[in-house]
Amino acid sequence: MGRYLGPKNRISRAFGDRVFGYSKVLQRRKKRPGQHCDKPLKRTEYGQLESSKKKILYVYGIRERQLSNMVFKAARRKENTEDVVSRMLETRLDSVVYRLGLAGSRKKARQMVSHKFISVNDKVVNVASYSVKKGDIIKCRDNECVRTDVKRNNCTWLEWDDVANVGRIMEMPALKDVSRKLNVDSVVEFYSR
Repeated sequence: MGRYLGPKNRISRAFGDRVFGYSKVLQRRKKRPGQHCDKPLKRTEYGQLESSKKKILYVYGIRERQLSNMVFKAARRKENTEDVVSRMLETRLDSVVYRLGLAGSRKKARQMVSHKFISVNDKVVNVASYSVKKGDIIKCRDNECVRTDVKRNNCTWLEWDDVANVGRIMEMPALKDVSRKLNVDSVVEFYSR
């Protein structure tokens, strides 16, 4: 199973957040989906950890095996595990393309990468999980794919040059650069059980 193809609005309502990008359904329906949506949701500690893990899987569009491998690799390092996992998630090529504003969503960014529109250091890369490094130059091979209507994310670790249509990795992202609604420490706790 590759990517999630099911009902996206239902997942967004279940989490109470725009998981897959912009969704108007949260403005219309404030309650979670299901027959008993008006009753408060009772979750165990394990259920809360599982929920935060699933949210990260949906937001970044990755599989559970990829996330577990990231956590186990990060646990072997001497740095803070949460910081390393968040860095691994944010430095994926599809996530960087999304953060640079070349695509409106992570799904579109992944498609741009797989269709060979993106080059890293003047080499075509079509693997969405490619990990970029400090000093890498990301460029859209087709100047037509550089969108002016997409709002650029204000990331301190990325720089976009409008004249040359080139993005540059200035520094590696930290834990604070990950969305505050994503709970990376609970994912680390889930896999350390």
